[in-house]
Amino acid sequence: MIHLESLVLDQLSTDDVMNDTLIQTKNPETAEFTRWIESERQKGLVDVKFFKRDTESSTVESFCAEVNQMLRALEVNDPDFN
Repeated sequence: MIHLESLVLDQLSTDDVMNDTLIQTKNPETAEFTRWIESERQKGLVDVKFFKRDTESSTVESFCAEVNQMLRALEVNDPDFN
């Protein structure tokens, strides 16, 4: 189990992601996921957990890319999302 929110927010504070263009440029997936977390917290999100099989070769950025892909697919009700 990866508690991704902790990984992301330990590395980058929300203020850093929201205000730092360099972070957004170098880690756009992490920045997007962090913005999603902040938005959901304002709606009452308390905790979020994701399970990843291959934790050895994943980076925070690559994992955030996968999560963002899932969130976008859910948002548009993509029937082809696996």
